Amino acid sequence: MRGSLRVAHKIDTPTALENLTSRVHADRFACLLMLPDVSEMTPYIDRLHRQCNQYLQRYDGEITCSVGVAVFGSDGEDTTALMTAATRALNEAKKHKNAVAYHDIHLTEEAQKRQNLVYDLRQAIDNNNIDIVFSAQYRLTSGELTGLEVLARWTHDQYGNIPPSVFIPLAEEQHFCEDLTALVLQKAVKQLNETQLLGNAVKRVSVNISAVEFNSVDAIARIDTYLQANPEFARYLCLEITETAALDDIIECARVVDILKRHNVTFSIDDFGVGYTSLSIFNRINVDEIKIDRTFIQAMETDHRAKAITAGIIGIAKGLGIHVVAEGVETHAQLILLKQLGCEYAQGFYLGYPAPLKQLVMTRSV
Repeated sequence: MRGSLRVAHKIDTPTALENLTSRVHADRFACLLMLPDVSEMTPYIDRLHRQCNQYLQRYDGEITCSVGVAVFGSDGEDTTALMTAATRALNEAKKHKNAVAYHDIHLTEEAQKRQNLVYDLRQAIDNNNIDIVFSAQYRLTSGELTGLEVLARWTHDQYGNIPPSVFIPLAEEQHFCEDLTALVLQKAVKQLNETQLLGNAVKRVSVNISAVEFNSVDAIARIDTYLQANPEFARYLCLEITETAALDDIIECARVVDILKRHNVTFSIDDFGVGYTSLSIFNRINVDEIKIDRTFIQAMETDHRAKAITAGIIGIAKGLGIHVVAEGVETHAQLILLKQLGCEYAQGFYLGYPAPLKQLVMTRSV
């Protein structure tokens, strides 16, 4: 038996309406979905397809879900045209069984490429084929190296370097984040110990924890277990979470931070200022550091508001005893302004590009 799903997308309407789903045949449903941006379409369809299969497997292992997709505008501008296009796409999907097909062949090719990337990313994580580089952080008053941020890099056999902006969201959507973070930590500890930098030239190592992980009970339990088993590394570790993740549920965030800080790790709020910044973060969450988002740093030279906001963030943080790092420093003028504003630490391309550990310059005058 094969279940089929016919989907029509309407993506260019700004108003938000609820999704409409209707049964149009014994084993066929039609859905009208309205998404805020075209970039959200493929991830949404993939998630829908995966969830349908998960539910169906509970009842019969042989039931599958095929999805045909038509897009408002390019595939039709009325109900009849969209349903016809979606049916054609569905028929194509059913030829391959348990597949997703778009009426636009180019969208189908993009979707297939994305699925291939998901599979290859899983393999890369399992086979330890994710590399790491380090972005150096410097103290502005002395120019000394104060810490390293660990960044994941993926080189694909066919497509070359896949940007983190592509594979990190894939890992989040497919629930690979925990394994990716574990691999990054494993490689960072190994390399830092081999070079004998940890605790000597390097006093702090920052690792990003995605919002998906931070809001997962299982992921936090896994990190808690890791820190308990690696106390020597934990005391040099700084866990970075985004401002958005912190604000999703401040009370829960504060609880998780307190649990993990028992292992002597420190916490940093990354990309600070780009979300709906709330001073309650400082009141409720025991953070040690904030990283001012690069958009403010790069606008300071020409935008007095960006400069004023940056100065305000630095002032409030220093008054509360919270360290401040400026991200994305790309010019000498930005560096001078940050020194004048009393910012403590900085990182960015002007100070050095992310690089493998052995290539990093350990001292630099800033």
